[in-house]
Formats: sequence, C-alpha cells, structure tokens
Amino acid sequence: MSKKKINIAVIGATGYTGLDLVFLLSKHPNANIIINSCNKYKFETFQVERYVKKLLLGREELKDRCITANIVVSNEILDNKIILAFGNPLWAFNSVRQDHLCSQEHQ
Repeated sequence: MSKKKINIAVIGATGYTGLDLVFLLSKHPNANIIINSCNKYKFETFQVERYVKKLLLGREELKDRCITANIVVSNEILDNKIILAFGNPLWAFNSVRQDHLCSQEHQ
C-alpha cells in the first residue's frame, strides 16, 4: 500500500453528514484535506475544525471508557457511536454499554 497522501477537497460539506465525512477522512492515514467548503449553512473552516476536534477528543474518551469497563469494541463501532452522539462520549458510551449488555444476555 502506498504511503503517499492524497489531497482531498471536500466541497459542500453541509450539516452533520458533511462534518462526519471530514471527521472520517481526518483519521485516514493517506488523506490530506486541503479544502473544506460548506457555505450553504455559512460554516466557517474554524467551526468545522472545532467539530472534528470535538469528535476526535470524544472518541478518545469513549475508547478510554470502554477499556476501563472491559468492553471490547471495534474502531468502526467507536467511530459510529461518537458520530451518532454528536461527539458526546457519555452518550456514546451508554449506547456501547447497552449494546454490550444486550449481546451478553443473548449468549
């Protein structure tokens, strides 16, 4: 696999869907976001960066909470849960814990 980063321009990143795309791309080792435009809702670049930072920090806290609770969760689930919780690690953890408890009941 190539180590070369690919420059990516995200045009029309409106609402949470566009912000979530930027979040997922920001974690990809071969992606380099060079332009982020989302003028429909008058988001500024700093607002997008602030939201992505909130998601990244929330994801790290969610991961720490799962480790502390001895809950093994894939990176994909961590990403999905933190996005669905709009970056709130407590909401995301409650969802992960509920899924974990349900899966234990069915075993």
